[in-house]
Amino acid sequence: MTVDYSYKYRGRLNKVRNHNLHYSNKQGEEKTIVTGNFKDYYRENHYEDNEHNLNVYGTYTHTWNKAHNFTALAGYQYRGARNTYLSLQQLALLSENLSSFANATGDITRSQTISEWRNSGFFGRVNYDYKSRYLLEVSARYDGTSRFRSDHRWVFVPSASAGWRISEENFWEPIRDVVDNTKIRLSYGKLGNQNTGDTYAYLEEIVTGQTLNYTLDGTSKLQYSKPSDPKTSYLTWETIATWNIGLDMSFLNNRLTFTGDYFIRNTEGMLADSYELPGVFGAKTPDENCADLRTNGWELYLGWNDSFALMGKRFNYTVSATLGDNKTVFTKFNNPEKNLSNHYEGKVLGEIWGYRADGLIQTQAEADEYNNTYDLSFISGKPWTPGDVKYRDLNGDKKINNGLNTLDDMGDMTVIGNTTPRYQYTINGSI
Repeated sequence: MTVDYSYKYRGRLNKVRNHNLHYSNKQGEEKTIVTGNFKDYYRENHYEDNEHNLNVYGTYTHTWNKAHNFTALAGYQYRGARNTYLSLQQLALLSENLSSFANATGDITRSQTISEWRNSGFFGRVNYDYKSRYLLEVSARYDGTSRFRSDHRWVFVPSASAGWRISEENFWEPIRDVVDNTKIRLSYGKLGNQNTGDTYAYLEEIVTGQTLNYTLDGTSKLQYSKPSDPKTSYLTWETIATWNIGLDMSFLNNRLTFTGDYFIRNTEGMLADSYELPGVFGAKTPDENCADLRTNGWELYLGWNDSFALMGKRFNYTVSATLGDNKTVFTKFNNPEKNLSNHYEGKVLGEIWGYRADGLIQTQAEADEYNNTYDLSFISGKPWTPGDVKYRDLNGDKKINNGLNTLDDMGDMTVIGNTTPRYQYTINGSI
């Protein structure tokens, strides 16, 4: 049994002293700016971060008949943090040479935030192999977070992988001198993501201590409170499930190595705008777990490492290259009209919409013909002239525009590219 506990504390104090600006336009006359960025004030910002980490786990290992190897691990994990921030500011200091609240006589401004979060989880893993030939691993986690309400707080994420080292079979002996190792892998894994950017993602808040720059009684500034943007109370974990099949091979006494992988990754319950709401709603659209993504991709690796005698010593070198590609598509999104101002179901991540060019206008006569044939008012109110780009009328309505800006009616716009690079590769070498 292993118990591991750690505590981390970090405290910071940030002091700010701001002065009025004194300047002169002519000799013997001095002016002072006391507003805007030149107010006379002293401010202190206090930060405190406290974090606790606890891991408790046990491991059991056993081998039968020098062939069956079994390992089991189970444990518990806890992580919690409390973060505080306090800012105090006071105007009108009696001396420009002293930075202290005891030296200030003006209005006081204060603000404070306190946030806490907790993560707790149980985990386990079982490994089995037979003579390092047949490999199996099964693991799971059951995690909870304080960021979601109690009935949406926990997530179960299992994983499993299996491998077959074909090169350990007896029938591999005739080619073992050339092909040292060959293994086929298959795996499935699921992960949970709780990061919403908000410690209290399911609670609507009222922000207090807001101050207006005018007064109703002639002595104090008017204060008010305001609600936070609307939130969805049933937010929960985003999950990422990945299927992977792979092949590992090594040749010529492990000097030449090859690895190939094909994977499918499904992201479910991704945070996104719940619905497109009209402007009269008056607030930001709340997020929901309402978007799904699917990524299909593959990766290849080829490496060579060797050594030879050089000036009485061994000279080692390595050369490797990788090549991969992937494509991500939205498989679910709350955009029934498929308005292209937002994501939509079936959209390829990173796609770029634009107009197809049909060359440049060469002469004024060509420009006049183009202007008389097509309605270009959506793009520009000015007539086209020599040197301007000619755009294709893809839908044949004699108007160059984006239609209704929906997938069913994009006018003359079409997908012209993607911001995501394809066929990414690396080439490395070391000595």
